[in-house]
Amino acid sequence: MARAKRYNEQVIDLVTAMANADRYGVVTKSDSTVLDFDGLYVGDTSGAGTLQISPDGGTTTVPFANAANGYHPIKGNRVMNATTTTDIVWLKWS
Repeated sequence: MARAKRYNEQVIDLVTAMANADRYGVVTKSDSTVLDFDGLYVGDTSGAGTLQISPDGGTTTVPFANAANGYHPIKGNRVMNATTTTDIVWLKWS
């Protein structure tokens, strides 16, 4: 029962975040495609993947290991090819 409640809370968080986002879309992992996001939603439920993010458009990347399924308030502009988690949605607010 606790697992179902946690899942429902994650769905509510996603719906609230997406409802308030001005723009959003499916992430295509790329070392060159600029997304400019304020947050990411990870749908992958394995919890074993890594988000590899470029926060500033330069050569710096930041790995978020074992990225859990759910909303992540991470600002950046690229989701790198080295990302191993799946089912990612980017979110942007004005």
